[in-house]
Amino acid sequence: MPHALFYAGPFEDNFPAQQPGTAGFRKRDGSNVSTFRIPANSTGLRFAQMQKKGRKDVITRILAPGVDICLSKPIPGQGTGPQGTRLTSEGASAFLTAAIRANPRLSAELRSLNSFL
Repeated sequence: MPHALFYAGPFEDNFPAQQPGTAGFRKRDGSNVSTFRIPANSTGLRFAQMQKKGRKDVITRILAPGVDICLSKPIPGQGTGPQGTRLTSEGASAFLTAAIRANPRLSAELRSLNSFL
């Protein structure tokens, strides 16, 4: 299954309000973007990444078919272009493992995503 990393807005403006099921974000200028730009055909795990001031990327949410988990503690991400980035299974597995370690209260939910790897 193709996995992906995509941009989900500036951290300070969006992390406190993120909720499962939402598909857009507020830009730093206050305008809204109504949909995420996720790479086409990414049917596996999709990692939503926000950018903190100072250009530090963090993953704040993990989506899969029928699943949308907002992390309570973000994990380090990696740079991506405006259209997102495809990930290998190894890359997706590394991000998922980091999310499980950082978010022990969500570990059962997050472990269930291993079936998408």
